[in-house]
Amino acid sequence: TCGLDGGHAVLRLAETGEHAVDIEQALTARNNKEFVDQVLAEHTLLPKNQDEKFEILSELARLMKGVPKRSRSDELNTWLTEVNALLEDGKLKFSDLPVPITAPFRTKDDSKVVLVFPGAPLDQLKSAEGFVVSMRDLPHGAYAVSESSLLIEILEFVRAELPRMVAWTLLGLVLLTFLGLGLRRDAIFLLIAVITSVFAAFGIAGAFGLEFNFMNSIVVPIWMGLGIDSFYHLVIQKRTAPNDLAGLIAVLKAVGAAIGTSLIGFGALMASHHTGLRSLAVIGVLGLATIFVMTVVIALAFFVTPERT
Repeated sequence: TCGLDGGHAVLRLAETGEHAVDIEQALTARNNKEFVDQVLAEHTLLPKNQDEKFEILSELARLMKGVPKRSRSDELNTWLTEVNALLEDGKLKFSDLPVPITAPFRTKDDSKVVLVFPGAPLDQLKSAEGFVVSMRDLPHGAYAVSESSLLIEILEFVRAELPRMVAWTLLGLVLLTFLGLGLRRDAIFLLIAVITSVFAAFGIAGAFGLEFNFMNSIVVPIWMGLGIDSFYHLVIQKRTAPNDLAGLIAVLKAVGAAIGTSLIGFGALMASHHTGLRSLAVIGVLGLATIFVMTVVIALAFFVTPERT
């Protein structure tokens, strides 16, 4: 979910009235009722087929005038008066409409505006994404101006950048591990332990039915960073005092305190009314808790493993 107000319309700017007509017709022709409920432009406010209607009114006026005055009823006279008034006023133009109605369809520089209303509440990410995508590639380079379009652009950017971000994080952690610990068995064990812990966190999140989105995906590098930090201290303790169980437990307590501070930070976000922030908090807490449990289990297994270079 993305927390947008589903009542907002999207604006599309057009240089001329003809452009606005082309844009409105293109959107209407797509008939994407699931995401687009209604498309309004200045020409949609005017009655359709006015020429044909005025021809009909002229014929009606001619027929009514053909009735002798003494034979006309009061109702017929009223109709004739109204039809004559319509014919004298001529076809309805956009400039004839009240300013409060026409104002939303023009900008200060007199550019034309097309209003597009969503067909579903935009507080759901799927609806917002479908709404924005359904309005792309329109005539004359028309573009959307809305909160939802900005959000979807950010989402797509994060989706494109996330794999690269995770890859750079992993590469940096690997380099720092080998620089700090050397190319030894326990350093390789450390990397395997971190990757295993992160995949376990993914599995636990999936088991609880949690989905990753553009907002909570940024927690993955945090998982990796805190995971490798925890195992790094365990490897140093193992090298310094390989048979000191009390020292290992003390390190685990320190690691638990470090992860605990992050858990408190993410836990506080659970109180947020924003669904996206709550999603980030749940993924963060569940993942870090899983990584800490894996740290304890792997640390104990690591403690009973004999040291070999």
